[in-house]
Amino acid sequence: AATEGRGNVDTTLTLPSVAIGDLAVSEGNGGTVSADFIVTLSPASTQTVTVNFATAAGSASAGSDYVAQSGTLTFNPGETTKMISVLVNGDTVVEGNETFFVNLTSATNALIADSQGVGTIIDDDGSKTISVSCPNASLQQALESASSGDTVAVTGTCNENVLVRNDKARVFLEGGGTGVIHGSDPTRPALDVRG
Repeated sequence: AATEGRGNVDTTLTLPSVAIGDLAVSEGNGGTVSADFIVTLSPASTQTVTVNFATAAGSASAGSDYVAQSGTLTFNPGETTKMISVLVNGDTVVEGNETFFVNLTSATNALIADSQGVGTIIDDDGSKTISVSCPNASLQQALESASSGDTVAVTGTCNENVLVRNDKARVFLEGGGTGVIHGSDPTRPALDVRG
C-alpha cells in the first residue's frame, strides 16, 4: 500500500509594515507652512493597505500652532510611500520649540511598526541684542525697537527718563551694571538691560 506523506506547511501570511517618520519645520512669521510626514510601507504589498491617522497635541496646540488633521491613507498594490501634510501656523511670538504628533492606527493588511510621528515646530523668532552706547545714544530709542525677550546691551552711562508702555521711569545705568526695565502694564514683560 502506498502512503502519502505530508510536511508541515506554514500558511501564515507575512504582512508588510507601516511606519511614520519624525520631522522639524520652522514656523515662519505669518501664514502657514506645510509639515509633510512621510509614511512608508515595507515591503510593497500585492494587496491594498489602509491605515488611519490623526494629529494630537504635545506642547503645541491645535488651532493656534497647527491645523488638526485626520483621515485614512491608502496604499494601492505596489505603492510604498505616502505623505500626511499638516499646516503649521506662523507667528512672531518668542515661545521656544513646540511639538505635536501624528498617530497611526487600525491598519488593514499590514502591521504598524512605528505608530507615532513627532513634529517639532522650530521657533524662529529668537530674541536679539540691541547695543546702546550712552550718553551719545538714546536708551528710549533702544526700548522703542525692542521686543519681549530682547537684551539691551549698555556701554557708558545712561541717565534719562524713558517710557515703557506709557509708564514713566527714571533709568540710571552704568556700563557693567545690570538692571531691569519694566512698567506696571503686565502685557509688557520686563526688558533685561545689561552693561
